[in-house]
Amino acid sequence: ATINDGRLDRLRAGLERQWNPAGWYNRAVLRGVNNDVIKVDSLSLEAQVWGLISGAAAEAGHESTLIERVEAILDRPSPIGATLTPNGMTWPAISHLLTWGYARSGRSGLAWRSLCRNTFAVHAEQYPAIWFGIWSGPDAFNGLDSALPGGTWESPITPMTDFPAMNANPDSMALLALIRVCGIEPSPRGDGLIIRPQVPRDRFVLDLPLLYLEVDRGKIRGEYRARRRGQMHLYLYPPGAKNPVVRGIAFYAGQRVSFES
Repeated sequence: ATINDGRLDRLRAGLERQWNPAGWYNRAVLRGVNNDVIKVDSLSLEAQVWGLISGAAAEAGHESTLIERVEAILDRPSPIGATLTPNGMTWPAISHLLTWGYARSGRSGLAWRSLCRNTFAVHAEQYPAIWFGIWSGPDAFNGLDSALPGGTWESPITPMTDFPAMNANPDSMALLALIRVCGIEPSPRGDGLIIRPQVPRDRFVLDLPLLYLEVDRGKIRGEYRARRRGQMHLYLYPPGAKNPVVRGIAFYAGQRVSFES
């Protein structure tokens, strides 16, 4: 929103040109050896998550169609998270971004399902005979059409089948997805945090070193454990609210204070 020289409009227009009538964004546009344009227009999750996270798909009126296609073709058939391509592999670096995209679009049920299916616990339940994907994991997991569903790929360059437990994507991206489903995001203005819970539960608690969040039947409470001096804004949305709360009670340095926007 801070770009005011037309670049953002040009990017939006360029993105819109890649909307495929099939109901998703094209994966890439390449040029061949004869300088001819080659469109990679098959459904790839890599090209869809950003339209959901950024809000561009919603602004262009594509969000519902896009979610419908992605959920039906890539997400629903897979027991361990959305696949990168139809019947392909699950890449946590991308499938966890879909969790965030679901949350941004207000699809809390899909976001929660996506978060849970991408966990090591679900992989262990689905594929108990495969030792990895239980306490750590590789870049990606094989899909249902593979000779070894739930397994991983072979590579002479990076440790995959020989030692598939040296990648941080399944761990770190799960934490990102958890935080996003709990509704915690930086504000667009860059002046603080938005807290808009998307967990489809009456009550939940998130306890992190920097932030404690408790939601209980429409009420929201928590603690921001600042590590540095300074100021920040908190935009709090109780579950189901379209606008942030405008007044409430807070504690600062042990003292009870009232606040009002």
